[in-house]
Amino acid sequence: MRFLCLAVLSLSTAASAAQGTSARTGVITESPPVALPLSRAAQTVERVTFQQALERAQARNPNALIARSEVLRAEALVRQSQAGFLPTLAANGTYTRLDHERDSGTVLVAGRDQLNLNAVVTVPILAPSKWLATSRLSDAVEASRAGADEVKRQLALAAGRSFLSVIAARRQVDIAQRATEVAQQHVEYADGRLTVGAGNRLDRVRAGEEAATNAGLLENALTALERAREALGVSLGADAPIEAADEPVLSGVEDVKAALDQLHTSRADLRAQTLRQKIADSAVSDAWTDYAPLLNATFQPFYNTPQTSTLPETGWQAQLVLTIPLFDGGLRYGQQRERKALAAEARDTFDGLLRQAKSEVRAAFEAVRHADEALTHARDANALAQEEFKLVDEGYRVGRLTSLDLTDAQRRARDAEAAMATAEDNARQTRLELLVAAGRFP
Repeated sequence: MRFLCLAVLSLSTAASAAQGTSARTGVITESPPVALPLSRAAQTVERVTFQQALERAQARNPNALIARSEVLRAEALVRQSQAGFLPTLAANGTYTRLDHERDSGTVLVAGRDQLNLNAVVTVPILAPSKWLATSRLSDAVEASRAGADEVKRQLALAAGRSFLSVIAARRQVDIAQRATEVAQQHVEYADGRLTVGAGNRLDRVRAGEEAATNAGLLENALTALERAREALGVSLGADAPIEAADEPVLSGVEDVKAALDQLHTSRADLRAQTLRQKIADSAVSDAWTDYAPLLNATFQPFYNTPQTSTLPETGWQAQLVLTIPLFDGGLRYGQQRERKALAAEARDTFDGLLRQAKSEVRAAFEAVRHADEALTHARDANALAQEEFKLVDEGYRVGRLTSLDLTDAQRRARDAEAAMATAEDNARQTRLELLVAAGRFP
């Protein structure tokens, strides 16, 4: 039993040393699969890659579907506005029955049964306000598409964070499970020593306490993992928990100045607000169309039976209708003031968004730098803690150290590895936030 414990502890120490070696290379490695208890392992959990998670979040999330519907609505408004300056055709029919015919001598004035059929073609010849309104609505379609891109960006961010949270939770489960296994092996070792009279009850109690503590931490880690999987499933629009199948490589932003200079085109929210500001400014500059005349041409062929002295059986008429707005009670002046206020709001909103975006980029760069430094220190601390645990374990087995020293070393090793896993997750999360802030994600 003693040699078995030593062999298992040596394997655990070697695994920790391997993690320390990979830590010094600066690469965030993926945790090995976690062997969950049978009651949990029996559950089938769908696994998706990081790219698949992003695609599903943008395709299935209700917010993404609503954003696409808003784009379709904006396109429909353009089509509606085009009807204001395109030709229209209407057909009319009227049947009238009088109590008796109306005549003037031998000339029929109105028949007892009258049928009148006609068609009216209306062609707007001069309609500048409607032309420019359609142009502004076309810009609104582009703004809606940029807004939909911003919704996709936010959904991808939420899905990315959930995906990384699953990786971090799975890593904590792995750490807690290894700690539980090692603690249980120490319980068995203490039992063996107590049986042969080489140990004492205090060593056994301390070993059992540590094993129970680690078992409780494992259960808490498993709970956090299940919650992270459920959160990822909700982000992807799935009615079930989802497991992360890979670890993403998050890179692509190196120069803070270049990222700041490209924000106008890289960030979907800034592009959308730029288009909204353009629409608002256009509405102000196009105010002259409110005073412009409207000219429509109409053509109306007809059929009338019976024909009368004033209306033949068939015929047609054409008209040019000119409308000049002279006085509307001040409506146009009020509308112009409203447009100017909306344009000012759009400019102020854009300035605020731009300042916020630049702040996010600068803060994200600093966060990545500090997260990398923290990860380096956490990896160094973990390597030292694992080495300490190995030395203390060896000293305890030859009788130079007590079980209290062993328990403290085991806890420090477990906490150091958990802190390293947390630092790894923080490094991944900050890189994701930097990509999002710079408009490079998804």
